[in-house]
Amino acid sequence: MGRLSKIFKTIDWRYSLGELFLIVSGILIALALNQWNEKRKIYDRETEMLKELKVSLENDMEDILINLNVHNQSYDSAILLLDHLKSKRSYNDTLDPHFGKVLGTTIFLTDDAAYNNLQDTGRHLVTNNSIRAKLSKLYAHDYKFIAALEEIDSQNLLLHLKPYYTRHFKNFSLFKNAEPRNYDFLIEDPEYISQLEWIRDNRMFTVYRYKTIKDKVENIIDMLDEELRDRSRP
Repeated sequence: MGRLSKIFKTIDWRYSLGELFLIVSGILIALALNQWNEKRKIYDRETEMLKELKVSLENDMEDILINLNVHNQSYDSAILLLDHLKSKRSYNDTLDPHFGKVLGTTIFLTDDAAYNNLQDTGRHLVTNNSIRAKLSKLYAHDYKFIAALEEIDSQNLLLHLKPYYTRHFKNFSLFKNAEPRNYDFLIEDPEYISQLEWIRDNRMFTVYRYKTIKDKVENIIDMLDEELRDRSRP
């Protein structure tokens, strides 16, 4: 016991405790720096993901605007042709572009690479809850709904309208031009009138859905812009 007491007396406790403090402080600082670096990496990954999502949505917007134009033209042509046929007006070749355009349909080509990447990485990478929720609804509901509408339209075109046009039109260029073989027959044909009415109603609803999607995409792009601006500030 006496020897142990002598050993303790020879130890410079202030120096030893100082060294211990420095060692513990160094470990804690290293851990804190490592944690900061990991958080920074996640932050940078999220920033890049937000940029990629913004580019993807901007690409989608280009296709949305093109498709909106096609469906609007098809709707206008259906209205014009129905009015002309139901009024039993005489034929003139200015109707031919409308006979072609009325068949106009689209396939929405979404740029979903960034969103799929987010799904693989984990949606929690986007920490803005509002952006994350709006993206999820857009891709899981709105985009799928418009794709289903277009699929129905494409099937009707392939199974009904295209065969009908092959029989009753000449100089047929899909979505551009079609010349009736017997215009008077079309005036009295309930099948063609019914198809035009279906196209009119379908295009009206499709235009409404596309405008809704356009507004949502614009809103999310604006939110992404704001989020990225906040991140660029020191």
